[in-house]
Amino acid sequence: MQRRSSERAHRTASYPAAQRTAPLPRMGAVAVAVGWRHLLATGPSSPLAAAAVLITAGLLAAVLAFGVFQAVTWLSADDRHGPTHQAAVPESTRATVYTIAPGRPTPTPTAEPPAAAADPGASPDSPGPSDAGIARLVIPNLGVDASVVVGGMDAHRVMEAPEQPHEVVWYDFTGFPGRPGNAVFSGHLDFPGTGPAVFWDLPSIEVGNLIEVVLTNGTIYQYQVVSKTVYREATAPVAQIVGPTPTESITLITCAGVFDRSVGRYEDRLVVRAERVA
Repeated sequence: MQRRSSERAHRTASYPAAQRTAPLPRMGAVAVAVGWRHLLATGPSSPLAAAAVLITAGLLAAVLAFGVFQAVTWLSADDRHGPTHQAAVPESTRATVYTIAPGRPTPTPTAEPPAAAADPGASPDSPGPSDAGIARLVIPNLGVDASVVVGGMDAHRVMEAPEQPHEVVWYDFTGFPGRPGNAVFSGHLDFPGTGPAVFWDLPSIEVGNLIEVVLTNGTIYQYQVVSKTVYREATAPVAQIVGPTPTESITLITCAGVFDRSVGRYEDRLVVRAERVA
């Protein structure tokens, strides 16, 4: 009995009075950290200290579990609701066809001389040049028969895109059908609220297929596809695509590749070149 009293007295005397009486919240962060390191290194010195360690460990485990639950809940909600912030339909209507930057040569508008000679590649009985406007663009193999509107470049030197899903734009700074040079047209691949647009099937066109340009007076010029190429929009050789050609040609442009929802446009452009045969 006397030994037990002396042991209790010894254990009590081994800790300063401030540590025995001061509440834990009033201790500094450094002192608390040192105290816990001491407990972890030597183990609790009494049943009360052991209970405190177990309670604290339980609280930390509960906080950690709650944090993990919150993180999983947040990620799940993001997966469920993330797509609602993306365009439901690719917005290719607002996509730039091409930007003709100041550093790139601007294609020279093709003049329309009154007596321009027909292209040597056309057959002898092919229709000659005409002053009539462009009415329609027809691709028999794809079932395309679209009305044609006139477009140009906007104030930012961007080629204007068609306003409607099933119309085709002819650019007035390029060549005119029926005359030497390169007449450039563009159309949408798809359209918001509509889906597939006028050039939806253009990727399946093949070399050798015919394309027809119909004028308002009924004149029809026929062209045969000689190439189709996909270019990255950012690095496409614009002058080569829309600039003059030595033969009487037409060029069709539409979107291609992957649709980037972050900017609302396709990354690539499909370019189809055809030369006149009739």
